[in-house]
Amino acid sequence: MNKSKLTVEDLLADSSFIDYCFADHLNETNPWILHLQKYPEDQVIFLEAKKILSLLTAQIPEEVLDDKLNSFKKLYYQTNFNNANNTQRKSTKKLRLLFTTGIAASLIFIAATVVFFLE
Repeated sequence: MNKSKLTVEDLLADSSFIDYCFADHLNETNPWILHLQKYPEDQVIFLEAKKILSLLTAQIPEEVLDDKLNSFKKLYYQTNFNNANNTQRKSTKKLRLLFTTGIAASLIFIAATVVFFLE
């Protein structure tokens, strides 16, 4: 029995293997599919080369992207909601302080006026 002598490095250097990895639709006459049928023990080498190729090309699975995007959106909306509440609280505190300061200033003005006119 003939044994295949493929290595991961050989596969990564072969442009037809790279095309095979990124092809959406493969027909059964593809030489890499035929190779795997002839040498099933190369399946491990193929998978390892595909994994390395996907890491080199920064291919991230769609499910992972969706999950990360959803967690980011959730965190973003929570942060914005909290910031809106904090802003509203700060505005209320500022208004209360301004109102209290205005009342205090009015009372001092009235007291000074009364003292001035009574003397």
